[in-house]
Amino acid sequence: MTTQHRANDVPKGALIAAGVMIAFSIATAGVTRLAGDYTIEPPAAVAAESRDLVFRDAPDRGIAVFDGTTGERIADLAPGTHGFIRGLLRGLSRDRMVHQVGADVPFTLTRWSDGRYSITDPATGSVLHLAAYGFSNVQEFAVFLPRPQHQASRSKEVPQ
Repeated sequence: MTTQHRANDVPKGALIAAGVMIAFSIATAGVTRLAGDYTIEPPAAVAAESRDLVFRDAPDRGIAVFDGTTGERIADLAPGTHGFIRGLLRGLSRDRMVHQVGADVPFTLTRWSDGRYSITDPATGSVLHLAAYGFSNVQEFAVFLPRPQHQASRSKEVPQ
């Protein structure tokens, strides 16, 4: 049995150039990181609206949403609906169990002056920027913020 070795088809100069580019990229990333220039700060924004919210399981497997300050029931989420809210609350609740925090501590929903929304768990320090989950998911939470008086007479049932 004879073994034939094929000659390397890639020119030696191209391999050296590729190695130099890789080394340069790694060095540039390292220097940038050490210099502290790697952070991107979002534009300054102030809280335009916020509301403390408490979520409780309803007997029908739905979720009852309460204003964390007044205790007023502001919405009922029917069973099997609002999957994003349910999933997000599942994750936040898991974090609360790790920190041994009860479910009665309210979350804070905030709309910022630049239009972004976030939900904060003051009990654990978790902050979730809702834009990361998509516009339709932001809207599921946006309905919980206080509404102007002319809209207050509308139904409190959250659309499915």
